[in-house]
Amino acid sequence: MKKHLFMAGRILFALPFLLFGGFHLMAAKDMAGFVPAMFPGGGEFWVYVTGVIFIATSLAILAKKWMKEAALLLALQLLIFILTVWLPQLGAEGQQGQVAMVNLLKDLALLGGALTYAGKGAMMKGHGGGHCSCGGKDCAHCKDCSDCKVDA
Repeated sequence: MKKHLFMAGRILFALPFLLFGGFHLMAAKDMAGFVPAMFPGGGEFWVYVTGVIFIATSLAILAKKWMKEAALLLALQLLIFILTVWLPQLGAEGQQGQVAMVNLLKDLALLGGALTYAGKGAMMKGHGGGHCSCGGKDCAHCKDCSDCKVDA
């Protein structure tokens, strides 16, 4: 059961980021205005970068490759959004401030999920190492470890 829950959670966590990435690539010009002026290179460039990161991290998590690194990169991107896009807009009046609050809370929850996944994914058997020096292979410790037995 634990295996199936983790697999479902992994897929449900990663798929929306694949779609977010596609939306960023398809509507970069429309989203460019959200990019703070402090970022060099223009807003459209950063929307494309964001879209590529969303797609790459989603595919890595879905494929179970570089999961810890992908989740940490995703967490960093979400933190940057929170600090540079949504937090400054909280003081806006009316609907803009409300939208900023909703997006800040959404990205904060996703950031927490990414960090949780980075920590848990790093401990999974066959997924690039973790808490055991064997890297998740069949050692005496991993045979008795509930974390290592998860293979979603």
